[in-house]
Amino acid sequence: MSQNLENLFKDSLQNLDAPYNPQAWVDLQSRLDIAMPVAAPKKPFKVWSASAIVLGIIGIFTAFYFLALSPITDKENSDTRVVPKKSTPDKPTNTTDNKEAILNTINSSKTTNNTTQPLIRPILKTSMSTVSSTKGTPSKKVENTNQNLIVGELPNTVILKNKLQEPSGVINSAPISIPSIANQCQNEKVKISNTNTRNLIVTFPSGKIEKIASNKETTLHLTEEGIYSISDNNFEKEQTFIVNSAKEPDFELDQTNIYKNGLPSSVVSTNFIAHEYRWTCDKTKAILAEKENEFHFFKEGRHTIELEVTDQNGCKNSTSKVVTISNDYNLMAVDAFNPLHNDLRRNTFMPFALKQRNTGFTLVIIDPKDGSIVYQTNDANAGWDGIDKRSGNLAISSSSYIWKVTLTNPLEGENKNYKGIILVTR
Repeated sequence: MSQNLENLFKDSLQNLDAPYNPQAWVDLQSRLDIAMPVAAPKKPFKVWSASAIVLGIIGIFTAFYFLALSPITDKENSDTRVVPKKSTPDKPTNTTDNKEAILNTINSSKTTNNTTQPLIRPILKTSMSTVSSTKGTPSKKVENTNQNLIVGELPNTVILKNKLQEPSGVINSAPISIPSIANQCQNEKVKISNTNTRNLIVTFPSGKIEKIASNKETTLHLTEEGIYSISDNNFEKEQTFIVNSAKEPDFELDQTNIYKNGLPSSVVSTNFIAHEYRWTCDKTKAILAEKENEFHFFKEGRHTIELEVTDQNGCKNSTSKVVTISNDYNLMAVDAFNPLHNDLRRNTFMPFALKQRNTGFTLVIIDPKDGSIVYQTNDANAGWDGIDKRSGNLAISSSSYIWKVTLTNPLEGENKNYKGIILVTR
């Protein structure tokens, strides 16, 4: 029935020809002006615009979120991650290119049994340098400040290693061995051996530092007194030892060469307090003595006396002085005598030192003309009285003879034989 009604209207209007009336358009125009004002109405769709903007922003962040997902190869018992490699400054890059490069990397990273490793979401650390840029904008140069980042063999990738390197600051985990040094004395030298694979540090009392290289030995000159320390570079372990002061002694020397008991003597003494005193002369055998000592100089010239002291800590120090001797020692013998003099000390000849010294000797008087012996004795109280034993007569006045003495037990540094000329006078 609806179809018949539609056909009825269609047939009745098909040949309808309405007459044109220009006034009808004018009337219609006047009615449209009243119903629709010329001023544009307020737009009611501001709320919809704001909503659209918010949805757009959410969509953009969602897109960037999924684009930022970087596939990572995570092998068993490994902490190796694959992250985008920084691009060079002169080559523009964009996130799409990086994504494609990373996807290619993942597709090529397979195990030997052709099984693809599971992908996990990347963990980005602040210490890892990344680069992002828009198309047509050169990427910024970013320095890699993470020492655990290494460049991968695949394009646009770097590999982050965590377990393959030792923690920062650790040089060697082997236990450190610090040599133990006994207390020393100032100005001595000591050898120190470093058997470690790390360097050792020796700190002087003043703060001065000397390094002992690994597996090396060095000799230290201990010029400072006080506490020394030996430690490793990180001061994890330390040994100390003390260097005691060794003060320099002093002594007094009498430059006058006097005779005591027929011997030339120079007296030395010191007020320095020590545990032990050692005196030496001209580097001969040391003499253990107290604060005072005597030296016998038998030859003229300059002689050096040295004092070495040892304190209660076992530390040694020394000092030396020089004494000058004017004449050789010749048993204090005179060069002339008068056999006819009333003074018994002047009418016989015997070297004076032999009368004072308790030592064995042999004295001979020789005629220089023929070398024969005029007199001989080994008694210090039986000096030659001028009688020639060959003839029994008194020696001729103003005649000279040779005398010789041979000691049985000379002192250290003393010659065994002495000789001289004796003149017989009236």
